[in-house]
Amino acid sequence: FGDTLFTPKLTVARASQDHGFPVLFEEHRVELSVLSVVAPDLAAVGPIGAASSGFADDAVDLEVLAKAVISMFVAPVFKDARCTTLIVGPFGAGTDHAQEVAKVFAQALNGELPDTGMRLGQLFHEIHFALPPKNEADEAEETDDYYEVFTEVLQEQHITCEDLNEL
Repeated sequence: FGDTLFTPKLTVARASQDHGFPVLFEEHRVELSVLSVVAPDLAAVGPIGAASSGFADDAVDLEVLAKAVISMFVAPVFKDARCTTLIVGPFGAGTDHAQEVAKVFAQALNGELPDTGMRLGQLFHEIHFALPPKNEADEAEETDDYYEVFTEVLQEQHITCEDLNEL
């Protein structure tokens, strides 16, 4: 899966919005790497193999999705073996396929993805899923609460989840 960009050694030099984004003193700055992975077009519909889509009849091409998730776990460690924490944003959110996306992540964590031969989560000390809950503006829409679906699927697959907002 080729749509992956690894950017090493970025410096976080500003504090959060809660503090007004002030520039941090040198000793409070943090260096990190960012991995950007393009999610497959989960909303596309078309025959398998079509140039614009890898999906048929609204079905998700799980092989393409799995390869994207594998690259998300493997690329940071391949590029920098000292990488210890993976933070996953709302990958594939905004589609009606939250269940499928969450299941592929659960398979990656449980070592059930084909062609990997390992629990990909063991490549990291910590994995954080930074998934926003459904906001009030979305309540009227008939979309899944990505956070709730993800948490439910991971727990069904015996993956321990801890909501850091509740700490």
